[in-house]
Amino acid sequence: MNRAIAVRLVGLVVSGSAWGNRNGLYSYCKSEHFSAQGFCKGFIQGVSEVLNGAADGRFGVLRFCLPDGVNLGQEQDVVIKWLTENPQERHLPASLVVISALAEAFPCK
Repeated sequence: MNRAIAVRLVGLVVSGSAWGNRNGLYSYCKSEHFSAQGFCKGFIQGVSEVLNGAADGRFGVLRFCLPDGVNLGQEQDVVIKWLTENPQERHLPASLVVISALAEAFPCK
């Protein structure tokens, strides 16, 4: 458990410089490697926890409200699904990808 937390924290710290590959988030999330999965989940968790409720996105205000009980694995599934269905958007900043995917899946009511 401590190793997973450490990997996620490292992922959050280095996330700003890790997106040299324009499809970085998708690559990390689809990877079979433990460290890449930790990076993916850490990034998604960081964006989600900070912005749950509202986010001023590049395309106007993107809002998402996570229902009680939604777990990180579900959030990751939503982001991967969005990236798979919107390959033309994989070049966007990773934080905008996460916000867009969560806003589509979990709109505020």
